[in-house]
Amino acid sequence: LRNFLHLVEAVDLAFRSETYRERWDAVGKHVVNFLQSSAELYPSIPGRPNDHFIIHQPRLLERFGPSRGWSSFAPERWNAMLMAQPTNHKIG
Repeated sequence: LRNFLHLVEAVDLAFRSETYRERWDAVGKHVVNFLQSSAELYPSIPGRPNDHFIIHQPRLLERFGPSRGWSSFAPERWNAMLMAQPTNHKIG
């Protein structure tokens, strides 16, 4: 449960509408704790590229501001829906 709470806290802090240094640091600590406890809980499961990406989240918050402004969840969801549509692979 503690493992999951680190993930929830990191996501909650990252998606707030305001960001500042203390928040970046807190996100980083929760991410590291989440990844370390995941490795301890599931030693046979190797890390994934997403695990590497979230390590950089605090630096992205510092550089680009709150995640709400540059997150791609909605466009990715639309892309998945469009890709699921049947097509004859012809333009027009």
